[in-house]
Amino acid sequence: MKKQKYSPQLSKPYYSDNRQGGAVLHRYLDDQFLTRFTHQAQANLLGQDKQNWLDDDRFDNKDNPCLRLPIHRTFYIVSCEAFCNAPGQPAFEPSRIESAGFVIRQQDSEGQELRWMLKDGIDTGWDVAQNIAIDEPDEYRYLLDKGYTAVRTPEPAYSGEQTYPLSPIQVKADSRQHTLLYGFLPLAGQSYPSVTDVAKPNLSDMMQELTWPLGSFVEPLRSGDPAPIPRWIENTQQHSGHLIQNGEIQQAAAELLVMLFERFHLFEQQNTENFEIIALLSQIRLHWGRGHGNGRDKRPSDYRQRHNAYQYLRRYQETIKNWLDEYHISNEDAALTNAKSKLANNLQLFISEENASDLKLILARRSLGIVELALSDLPEPRYQREGIYYAKTFLRYRDGNGCLKVVWGASTIPFHVAAPFDPDASRPHLIQMPELKDLTKGLANGAALKVPKSLSDIIETIKPDLAEPGQKDKKSRSDGGWMYIFSIPILTTCAMILLMVLVNLLNFIFRWIPWVILRIPIPK
Repeated sequence: MKKQKYSPQLSKPYYSDNRQGGAVLHRYLDDQFLTRFTHQAQANLLGQDKQNWLDDDRFDNKDNPCLRLPIHRTFYIVSCEAFCNAPGQPAFEPSRIESAGFVIRQQDSEGQELRWMLKDGIDTGWDVAQNIAIDEPDEYRYLLDKGYTAVRTPEPAYSGEQTYPLSPIQVKADSRQHTLLYGFLPLAGQSYPSVTDVAKPNLSDMMQELTWPLGSFVEPLRSGDPAPIPRWIENTQQHSGHLIQNGEIQQAAAELLVMLFERFHLFEQQNTENFEIIALLSQIRLHWGRGHGNGRDKRPSDYRQRHNAYQYLRRYQETIKNWLDEYHISNEDAALTNAKSKLANNLQLFISEENASDLKLILARRSLGIVELALSDLPEPRYQREGIYYAKTFLRYRDGNGCLKVVWGASTIPFHVAAPFDPDASRPHLIQMPELKDLTKGLANGAALKVPKSLSDIIETIKPDLAEPGQKDKKSRSDGGWMYIFSIPILTTCAMILLMVLVNLLNFIFRWIPWVILRIPIPK
């Protein structure tokens, strides 16, 4: 009997109630939260957490809880459970987990899902996902697993959606094993500089310039009509749009050829950045023959396979360049160009839905390049008070064939993020004031501020000179540094003393005025 292979799944933890139906958020008010969570998990005490903070921490918006920041001495943990989809749902073995983590996504006012993206290790901000069908958040890992790029040592700087790690822990509860995944939810210390719309490339605009199935642009049949929604042909795994049909290059293929030949210079030997495109084109096969289908019913099975796309373009690059010259003369109209010049009548080119999605990703990576951000004096915080966010967990594992797979789990409940100086989110904090004898000692050990010469000269001119004439060292400029270390407590103490003296003085002089106005004898 053939052994069945089961895949993992992610769900809410075994101890979760109906208040959090997906991944669970835990709140801790001390910096030992990771140790505390593991101890509670091993002692099976997580189920006793009533999660009352979900109701208490709803400051302005009562629909969703508001998470505090680490500056408020509050920390959060994301937790979920991994199990096999076999009968009985046994715990997934931690040794089979390649890696696990979660992402933080934002839901904007229009209902779109925004992802925090990085390009070559640089934050590019919130952006709408252009390739929803691609599950892997790491672009290099995805391209490496698909064979579109070679192994690089060291690995290139991270590009893709920012992820945070989850650690596995096995606990026993209800007479069975459970595999929990948990990790720290970071909410502070990250911001991206403000950039103008012109300086920041827009991936969606680029996809709109290309025709479907290689882009998102679809021309309406008649002027004023809405553009039709393109669909892939059903009941087949390898057919989509017909990019080259009977030797006629369709509009989407023409735009692709312009990018490959004129923008990327596909066949330049010294250009090593086209490796990913070459690897993908080498997996796309051209077909030969007239076939017996017609229209949209034509399928790759109706033809014979010939060269791969890269081999054909390399062998007939001069023919393609001549066609592109005529294409530009014809105002970039593929149909008009095919009427004057076309390829072999029996040449057919199909592209699958998977290859089209991969090609969009590779074209975007190649076109956008390294994102240059303009620094701003006041960077915007990553999390806005009015924004709605949630965390979504994922797990990587290898199937029976050794292929890397990604499994996504349920999201956490939506939440807001408090502002650093939010009075509702702030917690009481005790600050030890210095004693008077501490103020007389000068600078605190280990704490010092260097005063610029221009500022020091001004301070020396206005500071009262208590030394005898001729005894003051004009080169010494460090005795005023205590003003910057203890400025707040000194000013507060002096102001309080002066206020009390002034109040008592006014009370001594004018205390008779209320009694005279009220016409009441002054008590003795």
